[in-house]
Amino acid sequence: MQMAITKKATSREFLFRFYKENIVFISLFLVFFAWQLYQALHPMWDQIVYSLQGKWFCGQPIYFEYLRPPFPGALNCLFGAGDLAPILSAALACVVFGYAVWLLGKKYVSAGVNPFVFFGLMFIFPMALFPSNGGWDIFALALGLLALTLENPFQKGFLFGLSTLTRYNYWLFLPAMLFSMDKKKWPAFFSIALLMWVPWLVYNYFQSGDALFSVKESILLNSDISNQPKGH
Repeated sequence: MQMAITKKATSREFLFRFYKENIVFISLFLVFFAWQLYQALHPMWDQIVYSLQGKWFCGQPIYFEYLRPPFPGALNCLFGAGDLAPILSAALACVVFGYAVWLLGKKYVSAGVNPFVFFGLMFIFPMALFPSNGGWDIFALALGLLALTLENPFQKGFLFGLSTLTRYNYWLFLPAMLFSMDKKKWPAFFSIALLMWVPWLVYNYFQSGDALFSVKESILLNSDISNQPKGH
């Protein structure tokens, strides 16, 4: 009994100390979190099409745009592909993003950067973009930032692969990933990052006869606004 009371008191002290030491981070994160959930509750087309993508992956063939990367829909499917799935996905994106920002903050704030400036820029800037997670940019950025904080090349490759499967244009951050680790780790990083793409490439091939069909459609749409999304 005494041990249980001691553990409870220790946990309470830890939480209080964590709150006191991270009050700026927690305050700004809660504002950011509330804003992202507000967007999820008032979806625009990008959020809706990923919700439909989740239904497609879960066996409800309503509508599917091949130009979209697959991870948002796959995650919505894992959350049940119901009305709550996009909200739960948005909440998870916020948590992952918040964790990545907190890890980076530990490094830079301890080096002397003002915590309000650092966390303010990290959380408030995405909120200025409406809708900042409409195309799942927050999740893609969160996975990319988290990958940057890690040393293990396999973990880096896994998270970077998911990031690029969330937003294709995040391949542009490949140089940052490579510069964040020793060249000897590059083969391990690439092996996992590319392996993450295999199921999607195979799916595209069997559906269209072209493993890169989705990527090409996305590039075509974004380079010519006159083209309409190709769905099924």
